[in-house]
Amino acid sequence: MAASAVIAVALTATPATGRLAVSDATRTYVQARAAAMSGDHARAAQLLAGLAEAQPDQADIAKKALSEAIGAELRAAGVPRVEVIPNIVDPEETRALAEGQPSFDLPARFLLFVGKLEENKGVRHLVPAVLAARTGLPLVVLGEGSLAHTLKFDAASAGVELIVRGWAHREDVLRAMARATVLVFPSLWAEPLSRVLLEALALGAPLAAMDTGGTGEILEHERSGLLVRDAAGLGEAVARLAGDDALRARLAEGARARAAAFAPAALVPRYEAVYRRLLG
Repeated sequence: MAASAVIAVALTATPATGRLAVSDATRTYVQARAAAMSGDHARAAQLLAGLAEAQPDQADIAKKALSEAIGAELRAAGVPRVEVIPNIVDPEETRALAEGQPSFDLPARFLLFVGKLEENKGVRHLVPAVLAARTGLPLVVLGEGSLAHTLKFDAASAGVELIVRGWAHREDVLRAMARATVLVFPSLWAEPLSRVLLEALALGAPLAAMDTGGTGEILEHERSGLLVRDAAGLGEAVARLAGDDALRARLAEGARARAAAFAPAALVPRYEAVYRRLLG
């Protein structure tokens, strides 16, 4: 489980100083969420109950989840107070960073995957989806992981042109996303709230994504991207986007508009409200 799935996991108002501090209980909350994600709600509840007994004098404790999907997991684990506030992504900063040229060559048109090359990221679905889409476009991969060799083998076997660049600097990632014909997001696990997708929205990148975790809270199907339920749907979505300039333009406009919901102006007041409430 990524530790970033829950931010400010245990914020407490310290009576002596009146200042916010990150509680030592953070590790326990992270363990509790891991248990909840694996379906072991009894273990999650046990961890949280033990924490409550160990800290009876804490003035206040709040959990911040990045999406309603993660918030539901925490509530199912017995967490009574869950604040759902998404990550902040500054659209203006993101677009400014993407304006320059990447430090490496890119094809004129290409499909793009950004992320870890692991099972939970749906990497095994990349080549089948690209093959089914029949776009003839190369697949550019920015990332590394244990499935790198598997991905290369599958692409070679299927005759899919693959360009694996490994990890790249943030500026290069954004510049690649801004230029991609389609950004393919095949993630299988319950994504908390993907920063790749948030930044892609700001850039107006054409998105074909598996509808898992908090992804459906970022993308609005047919308005700011295409959401699919399975690998077959992913291939169809990639084909639609790659072959329809008007669709890409419409979704790009919708994506940039949607990005405003995750901008500082929209979310900072919500963070401040939580902090004021904790400080009492």
